[in-house]
Amino acid sequence: MPRILVIDDDPAVVNFLRRGLSLEGFEVWAATEGLLGLEMFEQIQPDLVILDRRLVGMGGLEVLKRLRVAHPQVPVVLLSGSDPEPGEQARLDVTYLIKPVQFDILLSTIWSLLPS
Repeated sequence: MPRILVIDDDPAVVNFLRRGLSLEGFEVWAATEGLLGLEMFEQIQPDLVILDRRLVGMGGLEVLKRLRVAHPQVPVVLLSGSDPEPGEQARLDVTYLIKPVQFDILLSTIWSLLPS
């Protein structure tokens, strides 16, 4: 069962993703703060991270930077309320999805990023 770590400071988003992804057979862990998310990552070693770009405290891009240094191979889906800057998706090495994201699109994106 693939493990997914959700890092988002919106409890409604966290609950929605936890419920939906659990029903799809994923083991879902969640953190509502960037630093807590990094700590959880080290504990559970997830197969994929869903990360909000805008987090209170340590921002999503700082979390991403730290994840990339320690674990460059782990796929990250970056959720944002706005379109990425030109070239940003490739530069950050993430899959970028705009909120509100349709669950079926998120699900197909996750499956496309997980190792076969």
